[in-house]
Amino acid sequence: MRKVFTAAVLLGVFSAGHAGLIACGDKFFLVGRGEGFSRAYASLHPGNIVIYAAGGSPTSKALADGRLQTHFTRAGHHVTVVRDTAALAIALESASVDVVVADFAEALGLISRVDAVASKPTLLPVQGDQSKGEVQHQFAATLKSSDKVNGFLAKIEGVMKKRSATSTRARA
Repeated sequence: MRKVFTAAVLLGVFSAGHAGLIACGDKFFLVGRGEGFSRAYASLHPGNIVIYAAGGSPTSKALADGRLQTHFTRAGHHVTVVRDTAALAIALESASVDVVVADFAEALGLISRVDAVASKPTLLPVQGDQSKGEVQHQFAATLKSSDKVNGFLAKIEGVMKKRSATSTRARA
């Protein structure tokens, strides 16, 4: 009798658990809008990101493409795309910018401009595949143009986490 009771309990647990798993999958499908099951980023530390897409390099053209902006926005960041230095100056002065993403060649010329901003944004250069031997030590991190979007989001998340930890210590 004891074996029958144990078997009935186990059957009930497994069948109830299976229904819960199906419901969970349905909810993921609804929330994920039919996205494939992969690592999706919802930023724990959303920030204000400026994408500087000036110049005619392939990396700058990729930054100007709206796909990167869409992924950053879906992750919870506020994104502004600028295409020249005048628009960059306006964006840096008008908002509390956390991260500036730019082509590596353009980023070298932006270091002093970004350092002069009161919010002290982090400059993240995107290094094209053709520029392998460039100096990277002055940047917090360097993105590669061949990285997948999740790689970009992971590095931005790391920068935002450091910024939030630093600002928390400064307030205490």
